[in-house]
Amino acid sequence: MKTYLKHIAVFVGCLTIALTTFAFAKTTTDISSRDELVLNTVLKDLLTYSGDDSPLKNAKGLPKTIFITPNAPINIQSQTVEKILTRNTQESWEKLTAEQLSATQEAAQNLVDRLLARDFFKDFTSEDTRIQIAKDGVELPRLTGALSAWSPGYSRNETIAVVRLHIPWSRIHSGDGTYILIKEGDAWRVLLRQFNIYL
Repeated sequence: MKTYLKHIAVFVGCLTIALTTFAFAKTTTDISSRDELVLNTVLKDLLTYSGDDSPLKNAKGLPKTIFITPNAPINIQSQTVEKILTRNTQESWEKLTAEQLSATQEAAQNLVDRLLARDFFKDFTSEDTRIQIAKDGVELPRLTGALSAWSPGYSRNETIAVVRLHIPWSRIHSGDGTYILIKEGDAWRVLLRQFNIYL
């Protein structure tokens, strides 16, 4: 009987390890492709958004190309859920439902958790030629340089994503951006965007 129970314990242990390994591998792959899709959605919106609060718009209009660095911004400790979800204008936030606001809170917390764990996205790519990856030897815009971002945060039901950007505005000025996205089928749509420029 003891031998029988011992065999069962060994089998259960091996099965647990196998399932854990499979789940981790699947999650890692899913998160990598999901991060890339979410970040591409945000960057494409940034390239086309021409509102008065656009951090990229100038007298000549919007840039034709933007650069993003794969290195995350360094001020990790300064990022909190409260700071990420600070409301510049109440009007845009009032368009979100109570369910979306609750999921946004979860996603912002997940972003901070990933940030503190230094879970940064790697090997980011984009099929959009307007989005360039900043690499050694690649000439950056003279005034602004490259944007940077932390890994997105996701709500528990994986329908809401929050993205936090660091946006250089000039050689001495910079800002940040917060995006909230909702998943629709296999795509993500921007629910809210807000920017802060620090002079």
